[in-house]
Amino acid sequence: MWIDNEGGGLLGDLAKHRMTSRFLAVVVALVGIVLVATTRASVQSLGQHNNWGLDRINQRALSLDESLHDAADGTGVNIYIIDTGVRRTHIDFRDAHGNSRVTYVGDFCTGTLRTSSKELDTGDGYDGHGTHNASYAAGHMSGVAKNAKIFSLRASWQAPTTDPDDAANGGTACGDQTNGRANDQAVMQAVNWITHHGQKPAVVNLSFGAGSPQTQNAILGSIAAGFLYTLSGDTGGLVSDHWGTQVPTQALVVGGTDMNDIPLGAGYGPLLALFAPAQHLFGAGKASDDDYSIPEFDGCSQTCRGGDSFAAPFVAGVAATYLHLHPDATPAQVRQAIISAATPGVVKTDASGEPNLLLRSLYRIAPSSGTGGKLNMITVRYLPSVDATGRARAAGTRIAQCPPNCPLVGTPWGLGQIDETFQVAWQNFPLEVLRDPVRKAEALSRLFGLAVPRRV
Repeated sequence: MWIDNEGGGLLGDLAKHRMTSRFLAVVVALVGIVLVATTRASVQSLGQHNNWGLDRINQRALSLDESLHDAADGTGVNIYIIDTGVRRTHIDFRDAHGNSRVTYVGDFCTGTLRTSSKELDTGDGYDGHGTHNASYAAGHMSGVAKNAKIFSLRASWQAPTTDPDDAANGGTACGDQTNGRANDQAVMQAVNWITHHGQKPAVVNLSFGAGSPQTQNAILGSIAAGFLYTLSGDTGGLVSDHWGTQVPTQALVVGGTDMNDIPLGAGYGPLLALFAPAQHLFGAGKASDDDYSIPEFDGCSQTCRGGDSFAAPFVAGVAATYLHLHPDATPAQVRQAIISAATPGVVKTDASGEPNLLLRSLYRIAPSSGTGGKLNMITVRYLPSVDATGRARAAGTRIAQCPPNCPLVGTPWGLGQIDETFQVAWQNFPLEVLRDPVRKAEALSRLFGLAVPRRV
């Protein structure tokens, strides 16, 4: 949920009131979520560089309403990321106690599991292809299933052969990455490892765009063992050319769209499952533990396109929210639930026969009035400052302790982390305050010791 001066509804009402330099916005969503921005970034910057994909999958039609209402967060679900590695220590992957939710399984560049290697492919572009994909699936700020566990299986090594670390981290199974397919042996072995050692309920995301017949057979076997797979299309071209004809009927092959619901590729054919956001998405980067960026802006001009790679993890995150509430569901049941919930007819596709379906988050809470003594959970979130390149740094600002007798219940967890969660006894607020979103924001901001929005 993000503030933008052009927003409407509750968020737009708040954004129309000028904020002090320390307090950008307290956003009170009546579903019981509060986001607090206390950074140096401008309101315009936050609106310009937010992860709009989370907003898009939360509603049927454009324009974006800047509200998130998801109830399930992937608790108890494992998301396996077969990719270029995940920056395990990034703040986007911390749990309520400040511990990482990411486990590095190892790399498969030698054709077998190796656990002593580097967690990140140092030659990986996009400011961390795997790190961004993990953050879209399960990042605390950037992702869908914000409390799922993440398991990273590295199946790529793109550093030059002259790199002194090449022998200890690369291998023939990862091959020469210039053709984009030479790591197929590593991918297949990673899939097999999950089949035999993975823990369910689980979803596996693979964003390399294609697989050999051997890898396809491995994926089919893994699905039969109870693991759902989300796979990226190849940003265009027949899905059957990239994933065969059997895998797409049991996994979810995903195409990417931009902010206007326009596909990034064409000619997928009928075996594509659905589309999801994939371009200009704000997420966790690999450069540092508080690095946030738009991946295709890293090292290239802003005309660079995203790709289907970044669409698949959104579907993985939604699958994790389904498994959160239905942990015994089969891959076929999860797949059908996602396809059935998708929004039809909004993607501006070509005539190649792919289904016109856009990913839709499965669980939403209807807004409540906030009265009647209902206890809601609220989250205080510190948004990072963002510069013109799309890269960001976390603010790390702490809130003040709640004063005695304030209308908060319990003790906040994770003080100083990205998010802090409380319960709110809304009946302790006067009714006239609850009915006015700006007054409600002012009241909550005082509780947290922040400056109050100034009306002009």
